[in-house]
Amino acid sequence: MKMLWIMSLLILSFTTPALSSDNLCLNSDEGFKFDPLTIDNVDCSYYLHREIDQTCGPSGYYVDFGYKFCSKFMFAKRHWLDFSPKAYTWLTNVGLCLQKQLHQERCESLAADKESLSCKAVESYAMKSHPECYLMPDINRPHISICNLAPTDYLVLTKVIKKTFLKKSIWSQMRLTIKGCGARIFKYLN
Repeated sequence: MKMLWIMSLLILSFTTPALSSDNLCLNSDEGFKFDPLTIDNVDCSYYLHREIDQTCGPSGYYVDFGYKFCSKFMFAKRHWLDFSPKAYTWLTNVGLCLQKQLHQERCESLAADKESLSCKAVESYAMKSHPECYLMPDINRPHISICNLAPTDYLVLTKVIKKTFLKKSIWSQMRLTIKGCGARIFKYLN
């Protein structure tokens, strides 16, 4: 894994423009716009770009969680792995949402002239944004939600994330996500 991480960073650093405070965030009257070179749902290079910008190492959030799981889900999407069309749409939107949330936090830090978040703070912020993205990754399309997936999709999701269930941060995300689904169901029943 370490060798793959080092090789990926070397290739990326030579083949793509560096992310700096000058080109990371594009400000507009409506708030921050996302540079299309950094956010996408086709691959997971956003996390490697962020790793180059702020080195947290192979066990940091960008590589050990963001890139790793983005890659696993991209592979799962490409090969369908028994996902329903609804789950496929959800996965695509969640990937974008997670990158945008992390990017937004970075842009707001830069706008406030704050130093970069520490690697621990990045991980904490990113983990807190996961349930929100799972529940409603696109505010313009609230029907896209983990709450609306088929039971078979949950089984496939479980296969993809496997051993990660052992991490305490995952249990917290799951609890908040289940609570959010419960609130949605309660809202629709009333």
